[in-house]
Amino acid sequence: MKHVDISTKTILKVIFIPLSLYLIWMNRDLVFAFFIAFIIMSALRPVVIYLNVRRNVSRPLASLFVVLTALVVIAVLVGTIVPPILSETIGFIEKLPETLRQLDPAILRYVNVQEISRLVPDFANQIMTIVGNVFSNTFLVAITLFFSYYLLANEHHIERQFIEGVVSRHMDEKKVKKFIQILHSAQTRLAAWFWGELFLMFVIGFVSYIGFSWIGLKYALPLAVLAGLLEAVPNIGPIVATIFATLIGFGQAPIIGFAALAIEFAIQQLEGYFLVPYIMKKAVGLNPFITMISLIMALRLAGPLGAIVAIPTYVLLESIYLEIYQKPIPQE
Repeated sequence: MKHVDISTKTILKVIFIPLSLYLIWMNRDLVFAFFIAFIIMSALRPVVIYLNVRRNVSRPLASLFVVLTALVVIAVLVGTIVPPILSETIGFIEKLPETLRQLDPAILRYVNVQEISRLVPDFANQIMTIVGNVFSNTFLVAITLFFSYYLLANEHHIERQFIEGVVSRHMDEKKVKKFIQILHSAQTRLAAWFWGELFLMFVIGFVSYIGFSWIGLKYALPLAVLAGLLEAVPNIGPIVATIFATLIGFGQAPIIGFAALAIEFAIQQLEGYFLVPYIMKKAVGLNPFITMISLIMALRLAGPLGAIVAIPTYVLLESIYLEIYQKPIPQE
């Protein structure tokens, strides 16, 4: 019979790892805020470095200026876009029974028109409540902004303290260099993903609005914004946007329905053969199948919160994998 010797260190690891995962899950909102802050830091880092190195602005002041500027831009965009989107969306729901009737009167046999009409005020209130909750969660917003500023302003100090206090105790010099290489690679790919995705969303939304307005499609603004936002959901998002635009188009007239379908098809061809290959795939090389699986899993595990961070999480993990297994450890 073999004697199995289990050390105290092994026992502590067995206890510590599950306990750490449990604590992370219990504080997932805080972890979410920190991860969003890390993405923001990765995206805004080049601007801060430019102000600090080229314009001789101190790192803390440059970080504060960049974070506050980003906050103002987001606030202006939300204040400009959200009200008309809500107004037109509520108008669409109010006229949905008539739209369905024009599309196919037989549909009304299976749809309770009175129930839809009765739910319109409730829907409007729910939308306003959701928007209010997102922007009124002062703690989450404040802690995300604080983390973003702190990471930007103290990047080198945090990196040095972490390496000296944690990493170097468990790694030799070569592995420490590898760790720094992994961290910088992840930051670069996250920044590329962020700006690439933002640019894609803007282009798809703008082109959709021009096309929808040109054919006279109702609710062009909310449909275009929806198309832009859904661009963040690979594969599934464009299909959902196409269904919405086509249904509303057929509700107006068959020719507009076909025109909306043709526009969405053209936009998807533009996206699939030009924008994504030359922007996203070149920037971060995302695999469409894996990203879709990541989205579905994240949505099931953590709901909308998980879906928001699914793709950047995949980018981060893939960056770590590529750096560890496909690049050699730096030599002395």
